[in-house]
Amino acid sequence: MINDKIKGACVKSVLAFLLREGLLAAALSEVSPMTRELFGEGVLSTNWYSADAYIELLDAASARAGMGAQWLMIRLGKQIISDGLSTVYRVFLPVESPFLAVSRGHFLWRTYFKHSELILLRAGKGEAEFEVRSEPSTSVAYCLTKLGGMIGALEIIGARSVQGEHASCRGHGDQHCRFRLSWDE
Repeated sequence: MINDKIKGACVKSVLAFLLREGLLAAALSEVSPMTRELFGEGVLSTNWYSADAYIELLDAASARAGMGAQWLMIRLGKQIISDGLSTVYRVFLPVESPFLAVSRGHFLWRTYFKHSELILLRAGKGEAEFEVRSEPSTSVAYCLTKLGGMIGALEIIGARSVQGEHASCRGHGDQHCRFRLSWDE
């Protein structure tokens, strides 16, 4: 089985976010020693890291968040995409229409996820549906961060009133993860 890889920039965003939220020490105390060591000091933005370890960290943070876990993971996903989009992207992305941006979302996806694919199933005025395929590992917390990233990317390019739904999840036993998004243009 292929162990999926996550870009170090994502890991750094997660660590910084959890530190600000006061959850980092508690989450790290609940992960395996290997994950704790991997995500200790020295995470490099340009390196690729184990998705299994990343998911373990997200799950531990989600468990610590209790009733607010869903919203915490969505906020975390928004933060990851915000941290990851450089100033150059921020200047040019708002020029694109949300429809054009979602049609090219798979390019941005490959920046962060090495082995999984983002497939655009349908797109129309103010709506899109995506499916994630070829992903060896997943969890509900992991998927909610991806949903937050999708919502955050649309907000960065100027979409208003963005809503997202995690319509199906491999973490719940579904064949693929699906995400539905809607927005005002």
